[in-house]
Amino acid sequence: MKIIAYICVIFSIDIFKHKRDMQHSVKNIGDNYEKLSIMRKDKHPFKANDFFQFANDNRKKYSIIENGNDLLVSTWYSNSLINDYQSTIQNFK
Repeated sequence: MKIIAYICVIFSIDIFKHKRDMQHSVKNIGDNYEKLSIMRKDKHPFKANDFFQFANDNRKKYSIIENGNDLLVSTWYSNSLINDYQSTIQNFK
């Protein structure tokens, strides 16, 4: 029984490690959300360039790293980044 518990702990640590290390392209996120916004004909459209600038301006808050001409955000912060950006376009446009 102890062996099974040990394997479960090792497996869960391994999953946590991989989730923490997953990085997503800010440009890809912006492009995908902009296309979706256009298809839905949103009243406050999602703009990929503005999203990229918002991410760049808030790099420290979301632990964003630079990757060439793109930015990478971890899985842990990507939803917060998207939601925070969306709240700015809904409040100011």
